Amino acid sequence: MNIYGLKTKNKPLAFRLSQFFALSLTAIAIAGFSSTLFLTTPVRAESNQASRSEKYRNDGKTALDAGKYAKAITAFGNALKQMDQDGQNASPEYLSTLIRLARAHKELDQLDAASQRINEAANLARKLGNGDPELQATFDSINALCKQVDIDTLGTGTTNALKSNASTMTVVKDTSGYKVTIRTPAKFESSTGNDKVDMLGLDPLVTFSLAQDADGTVRVYDVKGMRMHSVEKAMWVNFFGCRFGPQNEQSYRPSTISAGKMGVVKEVNRDLPPRIFAPVAGILAAINTMGQPVDPPLPSYTAPIEAVSKTEPASQTTTTTSPPTSQTEAITKSEPIGHSETPPPSTTVVQSETPPPSTPVVQSETRPASTPVVQSETNPTSNSAGQTLKSEESKPPFKSETGAQDNAADRLARQEEERARRESERKRRADERARHDEEHRQEHLRHDKDHDDDDDDKRDMEREKERDAEREKERRKEREKELLRESEKRDEDKD
Repeated sequence: MNIYGLKTKNKPLAFRLSQFFALSLTAIAIAGFSSTLFLTTPVRAESNQASRSEKYRNDGKTALDAGKYAKAITAFGNALKQMDQDGQNASPEYLSTLIRLARAHKELDQLDAASQRINEAANLARKLGNGDPELQATFDSINALCKQVDIDTLGTGTTNALKSNASTMTVVKDTSGYKVTIRTPAKFESSTGNDKVDMLGLDPLVTFSLAQDADGTVRVYDVKGMRMHSVEKAMWVNFFGCRFGPQNEQSYRPSTISAGKMGVVKEVNRDLPPRIFAPVAGILAAINTMGQPVDPPLPSYTAPIEAVSKTEPASQTTTTTSPPTSQTEAITKSEPIGHSETPPPSTTVVQSETPPPSTPVVQSETRPASTPVVQSETNPTSNSAGQTLKSEESKPPFKSETGAQDNAADRLARQEEERARRESERKRRADERARHDEEHRQEHLRHDKDHDDDDDDKRDMEREKERDAEREKERRKEREKELLRESEKRDEDKD
């Protein structure tokens, strides 16, 4: 006899049976271990995904606090990608990651990206109905320097063209005025409806500077990435800028358009109608609202609070100092106590925490412990003041002899104080962050000014060197002329 390949010839029957049972137990153990491993594998994988996004967020926060903003941007970006994959892109964690990513971009003066991220955070906060402790302060600091332009305010033609190509427009405040950036996934061309310039072309990235003078003149200059098609020349030329004069009585603006190609720049004077000036007017409107409150306002942050009963705090507990009596043991989840006028003599009640015997208490988890029960329509239950109990909304506050209502009022007062303290702390942090941002901006401006002064000194030194070189060159020429005259004079003397 050979069982599972074992050589059991001439072995006792008991020995062979013991080997058989040992093999069976081993097989059962291996099968159980394998099934347990397979069951825990998805849970383990899910845990790894959650820990991966959390690790990215922690790495980003550590880098942000340490001033390593480029590293923080990478970590927060990876965290957002991981949460997108996990379906967590509508969570408070996703919101806080967007806010911190916007802060990191702002610290690196990447205001365009910072504005994009903080606006995503604002939209998500409105969707969640709850903000974040850092949302308002971060939004205000970025909104004062950079703002997303509402595409719908740029005139019908420009709005339709940009919307159909999923374009976004951002305006950033700088030392000389404002810089506008238009981002589009790909190049596109749009009809203008004009008989002289019939088409306008935009690259994926278009930038230009904008400034407004005291007399109402608006200057659009240093344009990059924009082209227009001339019907007269039947060719595309690069658009360099335009100077819009003050509006005249016919609502037109005397303007000078600058365009060219291959190093040749040409300026054309035209009286442009309001339709052409509409995109610039929309940008100016966005500039005028920079740093102003947004509509609808951002939702304020409210920390999760444990639900509290209207007549008794949820944290209030009922204790007794003696073992439960027979009446207490007879209580069911659907039957309140307090039907008898007098409590059992063996029940000792702690007055500071326990409701009086006349307070209906239900052990069911779905009903508050202090909810009164109306026994019938003809025989309503009355409270301790002799008043008939009404609905939860219209009944007066219940006040027992043990002072449970006073304890509830104290707890609510403490909660209000804590909420006010958190709000004051949030405002203090926002003020400190705004002051820090202003100091950083002033330092940046001083640095730019010093840098410009250094550049001016370098240019002066270079110009002085050039003048010295010119003077040296003139001296050499005079010396050569002098030598030539001396040589000619010696030749004449010899003759």
